[in-house]
Amino acid sequence: MAVKFVENAVFASIPVAIVDDSPDDNVSAYLKAIGAIVIRAQNPTMGTGRRMAIKKALQLCQGNNIIVWSEPEKYPLIKDICKIIEPIIHKKTDIVIPRRKDNLASYPEMQMHAELYGNRGFQLLTGYAYDMWFGPRVFDTKTAAYFLSYDGKSSDGTKDYGDRWDSIFIPVLRAIKAGLRITEVTIDYQHPQKQTAGEDNYEFYEKRLLQLNTLLEAIKYEARLLGLPR
Repeated sequence: MAVKFVENAVFASIPVAIVDDSPDDNVSAYLKAIGAIVIRAQNPTMGTGRRMAIKKALQLCQGNNIIVWSEPEKYPLIKDICKIIEPIIHKKTDIVIPRRKDNLASYPEMQMHAELYGNRGFQLLTGYAYDMWFGPRVFDTKTAAYFLSYDGKSSDGTKDYGDRWDSIFIPVLRAIKAGLRITEVTIDYQHPQKQTAGEDNYEFYEKRLLQLNTLLEAIKYEARLLGLPR
């Protein structure tokens, strides 16, 4: 999936930075050969890996560029990049959170329910109805600081959130608190059927439940610290 993401991005003339912890050096070699900037890392935490990619993307930016963070399996996102970044280009927002038009119909059933519950939980806890569980985050270079400064801990430093999935959720809450503008852009996203088939099993059901419960607990705690909902 990472290869497909990079191929699509490079074909669209979009610079790509990707963190690769694969034991197969051939993967990195191929990604580099087709034009990606590859950061090799040995077993980074999920949050660390994401920050490494954002930091490298920030270094690649020239002037007032835009960073699109996404999991590599979401390669169909590439076709909508121009639409997604438009509000930032026109200075109408600081962060774009894409919304899936199909309401997750192309996902495994368990994942669909878990992510819809997650989005609803986020709304109840914060007062904001975004498609947070989709994953991709789009922001300008100055807003990158909210993601890069995240250390996996609560604002008061007393709670460890794990620095996993929270690494793209909690920075958004802090950006909201700071008054940054957030906009949704609806796209006609269809999840890759190969990915859907590969994750429609009990192992991934457990993972989705863990993700849902872990994230909602972190969001609940952080939202209270930040005084959300207002």
